[in-house]
Amino acid sequence: MDPEPGPVAMRQEWRDLLFVHWSVPTDALRPLVPNELEIDTFDGAAHIGLVPFGMHRVRPAGLPAVPWLSDFLECNVRTYVRHPIAGPGVWFFSLDAAQPVAVGLARAIWHLPYHLARMERSTTGERHEYRTHRVRGGGRAQCEWSPATDRAPSPAEQGTLDHHLVERYTLFARTRKGLAAGRVRHSPYAIVPARLHRLEEDLIRSAGVAVTGSPLVAHMSPGVMVDVEPLRTISN
Repeated sequence: MDPEPGPVAMRQEWRDLLFVHWSVPTDALRPLVPNELEIDTFDGAAHIGLVPFGMHRVRPAGLPAVPWLSDFLECNVRTYVRHPIAGPGVWFFSLDAAQPVAVGLARAIWHLPYHLARMERSTTGERHEYRTHRVRGGGRAQCEWSPATDRAPSPAEQGTLDHHLVERYTLFARTRKGLAAGRVRHSPYAIVPARLHRLEEDLIRSAGVAVTGSPLVAHMSPGVMVDVEPLRTISN
């Protein structure tokens, strides 16, 4: 049973998401994830994901959005984990964003590995193009995608790989006090398979994980409105 909803710290919208996933050996991820977290697998396989999207109307709960500060592009590299108390969630290897103030605040308040990046996005019809290049330390990605089917986006069915990969409602972070968890609340993603026309990236390699060959699966979603709860320490 899900815990009772906690207070809302932030409100935001995630729009025009692409989820690209590779299957990787659990042993490749284990040294990179805190020991308190179990690598969450599906049919015995672990996964790593690249997720570019747009952040919109990002603001503290109770305050209005500020256009020049609240709207920016982001790109995450993540895997899937499970905690005995907090349950399933996401461990972020990196989060690139094009808004320097947001990067600084996220590092200080949410203890997440954000990096400032130069980013661009364009849409022509149903085709999306996205570019990101980290300002310091290298790390870049370029991808183009469109829907792989004519069917309308819909929520993933529980028990499927799609649901395992996209329906995650807890993020984990390492703070000075220990391992912390923060819940996010939103409606289930409406997703549809994505066709990748181009994918060039080294963000995953920069995170310390090697992937080869084509991605296992790719999905796209128009997005969700999100409430973010404050971090809470779950272990020292």
